[in-house]
Amino acid sequence: MALPDFIFTGEAVLSANGTSQYVAVPATGTPTQVILTNLGPAVAYVGYGTTVTVATGHPLVQNVPVVMNLNSATNIAAITTGDPAQIRITAGK
Repeated sequence: MALPDFIFTGEAVLSANGTSQYVAVPATGTPTQVILTNLGPAVAYVGYGTTVTVATGHPLVQNVPVVMNLNSATNIAAITTGDPAQIRITAGK
């Protein structure tokens, strides 16, 4: 079974550290999914909304893209255990 095409609609970068940070998902083109890629070096923990904790976030290891459905979410939040991580957020549908 073939997967449907992912149509790029926008991109953002989130700099994560030991304090919860967030960024708005680019809304151009009404995206329904995001591809999250942790450019490292630390493991990041991500979630929907404006805050996330290490305990509640989904772990995002370096260089392993993860696709998440947005549903009605408009922000992605991230945190690390202290070291920095850069997260590329690619929006699409």
